Amino acid sequence: LQGEIDGLQGQVDAVHVSYNGLVVQEDELQSQLDNLQAEEQVKQVELTQRQQILAARLIAAYKTDQTPLLTQLLTSGSLTDALSDVSYYMDLGAQDEALAEQIQQDEANLEQMKQNVERKRTSVAVLASQVSLQKADLDGQMHQLSSARAKFASLQNQIAVEIAKQAAANSKLA
Repeated sequence: LQGEIDGLQGQVDAVHVSYNGLVVQEDELQSQLDNLQAEEQVKQVELTQRQQILAARLIAAYKTDQTPLLTQLLTSGSLTDALSDVSYYMDLGAQDEALAEQIQQDEANLEQMKQNVERKRTSVAVLASQVSLQKADLDGQMHQLSSARAKFASLQNQIAVEIAKQAAANSKLA
């Protein structure tokens, strides 16, 4: 019976080590998931800000386009001012184009991050399931070990009682 208890204790120890390893992995994956979600939120805010900037610039550009070119030339103080305005509008157009490209890139990156978050979420769920199964196995083995120890203790008590009876009988005979 002591061999059975020792064998069960070895199994429990092995399951406990495995369980602890899974818990550590789950914690690491959860931490990675939390970091990815935080990064995703930051990128979403950045994307929204860029989209708002581009929208404001497009509205301003639309309003400027509503002013006829001749009116813009006539209201300029000089030809230099008019050329400066045209150069400014061209620069804004180039910046708007670059901003639109950045927004497209941000949207693609954000979509990739969302997929990564979902994959991590799935990994965490799978690992949590494994941890739960391992915990149930560990609990079962701990119960078996406790039962074996209780049985062993009961047998030891019975043996002690029998030895005491035998000693009492021997002392009466002597």
